[in-house]
Amino acid sequence: MDRLHRYRPSPDEEHSQELLVDRKTHISHIFLAQGEIYSIYPRGSSVELMEWWKRLPRKVAAKVVSVGLGDFLSHLPVADRHRKLPVALAERWWDSTNSFHLPFGEMTLTPLDFTCITGVAVGGLPIPWDYNVRENTNYINEQLGWVPAFASADAIRVTDILSFYKDKAIDENDDVQLAHLTRVFFLYMLGCTLLSNTAKTIHLCCLPALEDVDRIGDYNWGGAGMATLYRFMSAVSRQRTKSLGGYSFVWEVWAYEILQLSPYKLKQDKRDVLPRMWRWRSCNRAS
Repeated sequence: MDRLHRYRPSPDEEHSQELLVDRKTHISHIFLAQGEIYSIYPRGSSVELMEWWKRLPRKVAAKVVSVGLGDFLSHLPVADRHRKLPVALAERWWDSTNSFHLPFGEMTLTPLDFTCITGVAVGGLPIPWDYNVRENTNYINEQLGWVPAFASADAIRVTDILSFYKDKAIDENDDVQLAHLTRVFFLYMLGCTLLSNTAKTIHLCCLPALEDVDRIGDYNWGGAGMATLYRFMSAVSRQRTKSLGGYSFVWEVWAYEILQLSPYKLKQDKRDVLPRMWRWRSCNRAS
């Protein structure tokens, strides 16, 4: 972290009005013009998700693995979050290019970076969003086995999912109940990690992609998770929020791995570990 200093625009950037637009609304302007101290709060929690994942019926866990999320869920690290690093990154992020403007040039989180860090592939069919799903309670009940209360227009609280389903008795010989559990667990996982937001909700508009539990993995969930990271980093850089949504630990690991900015020494520093986020779990940090 000692090598990433307070943002200062280079002489070339001073004259670049085409790419670095609306500077006065950018987070870097706060530091340069006002000297204000800014804090960013990472969203998403994996502790209860990991506990539920370990307790899933074997058939449901197998479905989740077949989707391509087995490595992601099995290697979600319990890690203390760095509060200063996301601020330093946001100072250098420009939503006009979706990239970090660094002293040596531009860099960004690529699909390959995202996959190497999380184990979640980027690619597949576009996710079919249905923004009118709330109006069809029969459809929701058919897909989830339950009609949850809505926290907003088309979103439900992830805590409601956990409260209703975590300890619910499931007949492992009932394919309908297993399909319900597969869908609600997937929604909970998205709401806690890849698509987490400031309201701690998950939108049910993605339900059409979960209808056929054998084809959930056909859709581009990694792309949706990566787009969520971009969207929240852009919102933070423009001071529209102080919370980083999505699985924001990806930004930290990216900076540790790509920019070599880690303040930690690792007990086991194996370079061939995938997904890369597993290297940065708290129990592997020596300092």
